[in-house]
Amino acid sequence: MEESIQKNRKDYCGNCHYPIKNEKYCSKCGQKHTDGRISIREFFSVVFLTVFNFESKFFRTNTDIFVPGKLTIQWFKGRHKPYFHPIRLFIVSALLLIGALSLFIVKKQSVLTGSNKKVQQEIYRKEFIKEIENFAVLYLRDKNSKTVLDSLNLTMKKGKIDSGKKTLIYYAKKFDLPDINKKSIKEIIAIYEKELGSERTDSIINVVKSKRRLTQDSVHLINIITDDSNQKISNEDFINLSADEITKKYQIDGFFNRLHFRQRIRLQKGGENIIPFILGNSLWIALLMMPFLAIILKILYVRHDYFYVEHLIFLFHMHSFAFLLFTVICIFLKFVYFHPLIVFLGFFLLFIYLYKSLRSVYQQVRWKTLSKLLFANIIYLCLFFSFALLGSIVSIFLF
Repeated sequence: MEESIQKNRKDYCGNCHYPIKNEKYCSKCGQKHTDGRISIREFFSVVFLTVFNFESKFFRTNTDIFVPGKLTIQWFKGRHKPYFHPIRLFIVSALLLIGALSLFIVKKQSVLTGSNKKVQQEIYRKEFIKEIENFAVLYLRDKNSKTVLDSLNLTMKKGKIDSGKKTLIYYAKKFDLPDINKKSIKEIIAIYEKELGSERTDSIINVVKSKRRLTQDSVHLINIITDDSNQKISNEDFINLSADEITKKYQIDGFFNRLHFRQRIRLQKGGENIIPFILGNSLWIALLMMPFLAIILKILYVRHDYFYVEHLIFLFHMHSFAFLLFTVICIFLKFVYFHPLIVFLGFFLLFIYLYKSLRSVYQQVRWKTLSKLLFANIIYLCLFFSFALLGSIVSIFLF
């Protein structure tokens, strides 16, 4: 069969091998009849039609969605082909909003995390104290040098040293160096090297550059669910071993206990990435919430003959508009002008849009539409915070 098809390509569809004679298109799959070879003219004509068809659908969808209720009404009338599918529109607009929100995420030491950097500083502090003590042995006969090193050693152990010019001036006054209040940091360092030597100057500068000091030999694990605050991990293990290796070394028993222990370590090692991770999962959280919201609309408009899926389509369109609106607002806040009132203005515009959309699609009087919108918003907020909390917990355990 395959050999006969290869020999008589003109008699069979190249896609599904359905018998075809003089027809221009296959009656079974709809593909244009061809022997597999495409001319330059045919290739670029297909590209041209594909691109401009996409652009036409793109611009029509994004134009009509800004007219309250129009996109949903057109979809209910059966005009599906000129527009993006509601779920596709929902996903694309949600991804755009996630991208816009990510512009405001600053990766820094988290409230829940940051132990990784702290432990590295602690290890450095201990190594530096050892170096200072070694220098002290070498400079036993030099009273001034030994005083400087002893002072540094004590300061490091107490963890009270700060950073910057203030510290350099403090040491200069303490050890009777020339007055350097009005000098630049570069000039201060030059005086240090002249009076104390390059090795001790480098040691002092390294101390100054390290802003935070710890005095603990181990890491206290944060708590996600349980109230056990006594679990500790040595600094060396925390830095050098993975979460799985630490869990195995500390012999944590039970599946849930191991999972909990492992996630606590991961959060403290790289928890500055948890917010982007949760934000990335928010799309699926929003998708899971849609069917429950559609049930609310079905109950509120029980006398209408709309199917459940039609309420769902309406919700996808409303959320798509909200995502696009706040995408524009986020970009404006980031690159043009930032003011909190702009966010409140966005919510006000969204409320007006929802009200007009409900009036347009469900055709009810003003007071009924307004009262149902207010009730739906209360239910929506409850569902939103419930799903957001659930999604955050799941994200933490998947992190």
